[in-house]
Amino acid sequence: MIEPVLVVDLGTTTTSAILLTADDHRVLKDVTGLDWWPTAVCRAGGRWSVGDAAEARKLEYPFGYRARFKDHMGSGEPLLIDGEPHTPEALAAEVLRELRRAARESFAAGPRRLLITVPAAADEPWREATITAGHLAGFDEVELLTEPAAAAQSVFARVWPRDSHILVYDLGGGTFDVALVRFGDAGPEVVGWAGLPPGSGADQVDLVFAADLKIALDRWLAEHPELFVDEAFRADMLREHARKLKHDLTGSDVATTRVLAMPVHRVNRAMLAEAAEPLLAETVACCRDLLARHAMEPSKLKAVVLAGGGSKMPVVAPYLTEHLGVRPEPAPDGTSAVVEGAARWARGAAGRRISAAPPRGPVVPLRWSAPDGTTSAVLARWLVEPGDCFRAGDVLARIRLDTGALYDMTAPTAGRVTHRHLNERQELFDGDWALTSLRPARHADLGAPAELWRLEGLPATASALSPTGARVALAVRAAPSRTRLLIVDARDGAAIEETEVVGRVHALTWSPDGLNVAFSLSSNDQEVRLLALGGETRTQARTTGAVQDLAFTLDGSRLLAVCGKGTLYDIDLASGQTTETALMRHAASVAVHPSGAFCAVTGESRSTPGAGSLTMVSLSGVPVPDLSHVKSQVRGARFGRDGAGLAYASRGRVTFVDTATWNSRCWDSGLDDVVHAYQGELLAWTAAPDSVRIAGDDAPAGASGLTLPARKVVSLELAPDGRRLLIIHQASAALWRIAPEGLP
Repeated sequence: MIEPVLVVDLGTTTTSAILLTADDHRVLKDVTGLDWWPTAVCRAGGRWSVGDAAEARKLEYPFGYRARFKDHMGSGEPLLIDGEPHTPEALAAEVLRELRRAARESFAAGPRRLLITVPAAADEPWREATITAGHLAGFDEVELLTEPAAAAQSVFARVWPRDSHILVYDLGGGTFDVALVRFGDAGPEVVGWAGLPPGSGADQVDLVFAADLKIALDRWLAEHPELFVDEAFRADMLREHARKLKHDLTGSDVATTRVLAMPVHRVNRAMLAEAAEPLLAETVACCRDLLARHAMEPSKLKAVVLAGGGSKMPVVAPYLTEHLGVRPEPAPDGTSAVVEGAARWARGAAGRRISAAPPRGPVVPLRWSAPDGTTSAVLARWLVEPGDCFRAGDVLARIRLDTGALYDMTAPTAGRVTHRHLNERQELFDGDWALTSLRPARHADLGAPAELWRLEGLPATASALSPTGARVALAVRAAPSRTRLLIVDARDGAAIEETEVVGRVHALTWSPDGLNVAFSLSSNDQEVRLLALGGETRTQARTTGAVQDLAFTLDGSRLLAVCGKGTLYDIDLASGQTTETALMRHAASVAVHPSGAFCAVTGESRSTPGAGSLTMVSLSGVPVPDLSHVKSQVRGARFGRDGAGLAYASRGRVTFVDTATWNSRCWDSGLDDVVHAYQGELLAWTAAPDSVRIAGDDAPAGASGLTLPARKVVSLELAPDGRRLLIIHQASAALWRIAPEGLP
């Protein structure tokens, strides 16, 4: 570690921070000298106070005081401070800014990098809000670490027996997280973690005690009508007394408090156990669920380690002993386990630059090294989302060097994004595992099919999946002379946008960047148009016949169209120039080889009426193979993603051609008019009037593959990674999952 890092555990009620430098480890103390700061702010006279300073001013400025804003991170809901709205991340930024100021007093330059912990249950808006808070506080680089992963680090310093499993139980004021740690030959490993929703912390006990106090206080105030206590002030006062009762019960069997001049209120540990029981039951259920996911019984645990301030309640350990069957022990770092563990994790950053063992099975970890001799860069922007498919060579993200130059991070192989392990503006070191993907599906992966969604009442005439597989474009007949162009979300079929055009649409396709949809339009004129997502349509070319199929070159610079009169149109999108080539009597489909060097056009032969034709057309002047021996009626042809294979449908069969040797193999169908799809490893085709079959192009002879129920199929399309299949029926559209999409 070259530069200082501020490590922060931003808790619901308290915050802890450590300043790490190359040779130092300093706990930042509050003004009172404690190792933790109240997570609270107070604004008075235009100035902010943080921590104990805010607590000291809340009685004088009650409307300028605010605590417990962590629970609202990412909600987008403003919180009123002294009558003015402030976002939760802006309030968190005031805490972080004060911590940075305190760190600057310990280290003259002040830290520019922040490592901050978040609950396991934090969703993307919460995480993004946390990053925003860090940037608002003046940090150039913000890194996130889940609280259970940080707390798990607290047990790493201790020597545990080989192959032992430790459960780290982290109960905070407003959150609960649990981590399962295994100690193997390669050292400690966080096997998994889980957490309860925000608000599921020891502060729930405060609410129970405060409710009991309120009953007693209301009864006393009813006997003293001359007294008036503001409702908001009363709630805050009761919460403080309730928290004191809970803390006092840590060291005593009985605790007392007195609110205003009312009689003394008394609680005991039995009442604490009763108040905490619902929360503790939820935490045990969360622990058991985590263990069950990893096929482990509680009896197999070597230890349960307690972390977090809430775990200090004297009723926690006995409850866990009874309901998990393992006697817990305190974490080595006690209530500071999360921040100390996060600091230990940050200290070991250099060790994480070493690549892990090669991946097994379909899981592919992607790592990049910073260019130009640098050792790190900042992730400027992700260009893919979890669930997106990508091809070899696609740009997945961009990084920014210290010089300000941007570099593309490209994919070495095709796949589907499952996890992104870095956030935008986060530092990327050599060898960091930045993204996890699944390789494209193969024959052996087929199984456990499930219909993800179905849209009924849609007489679609054309369809296409976007290059990432995240969206579906549909051309739906609205009236004899009108067509609706629908863009729907591939996750659930929800409509994203809709455009209506005059005429019939027979073909559509996505541009390689996924920003435009090209479609044919037959009305008074025959046209090829381009629809920009969220924008208008524009005409790219006019044709002499109805366009039957469209295809972009991989670089998106050219758009090819074939019409019913057998003409191939080559449209240069930059110049708008169109080249026409008459090829056959009738053209049905066009497919561009990924190299962009040639395309395949299918249809009816010009020289022999009724005979099929599969013609290769050079797009770059290079020689193309001669497939004139194909005489059967060819419905369509598609190249695989890498161009190594070509699949086409003809009467009663589907044929796969190896483009390296031009050898072929066939699969029979029970239909004359076969509909098919091909994406590089998998073929899908209508095998009978009521079914679709999917198999790998390398499937062993006799392999049955996967069969789905489907009637009156109009078209098929496989997702870029082959794990989904879009089926267009005469009056509906359905998306199926045909291979697992999660990590094994």
